[in-house]
Amino acid sequence: METPYQPPNILRLFGITLKEWTPIEDVADKRLLRQAADGHPGAAATEAVQPYDKVPRVFTGIEDWPLSTNLRCWQCDSTFDDRPKFVPTYVREAENGGIEFGVRGNMCTFNCAELWIHIHYAGKEDQRWRIQDNLCLVYFLFTGHRAARILPAPHKTELRQYGGELDEETFWKKMRTLDSLAGLRDHTPGSIVPDRDRTPAIPECDRVKTAL
Repeated sequence: METPYQPPNILRLFGITLKEWTPIEDVADKRLLRQAADGHPGAAATEAVQPYDKVPRVFTGIEDWPLSTNLRCWQCDSTFDDRPKFVPTYVREAENGGIEFGVRGNMCTFNCAELWIHIHYAGKEDQRWRIQDNLCLVYFLFTGHRAARILPAPHKTELRQYGGELDEETFWKKMRTLDSLAGLRDHTPGSIVPDRDRTPAIPECDRVKTAL
């Protein structure tokens, strides 16, 4: 069966010539430029955007480690002004005779790093235990304090903004019961840069919970 002819829908604007017609793209460009000049929040970006930091992939010493970062904590989403912590994926001797750790993540506290390990290495006990040992070593190098075990942070879903019961102040009080250094900057650092005049003891992390 032959389909009947359907004439196209044509809008006729009487009294309007082609020279007076402006493409919609030109209208949009003019509007964006006008908004930018007026400082409208929907305007095209006219100011330089601050770039986000990059956490080094390898940790070789506290002396070369960033003092702060503008990145959020991978685990609790908090912003913080302390040295970034991380999950030490490996530890080995560096070419200069020191020790280097593989870096994974950006955490505000060692407790958040421990929780990240618990979540992402669940069911991989051998690998998880090895990384937890590494984290104890990094804790000592950052703080100068020995830790036989680092306890995991409370989960961010305990915060009110995630439907939990805790405000941020209460959340951080709970965090400090796990580690009195949590959220505080300017720790007394250790060092893994080789020092020929002294050979500081590197702690071995036991599996027994002790006070931090």
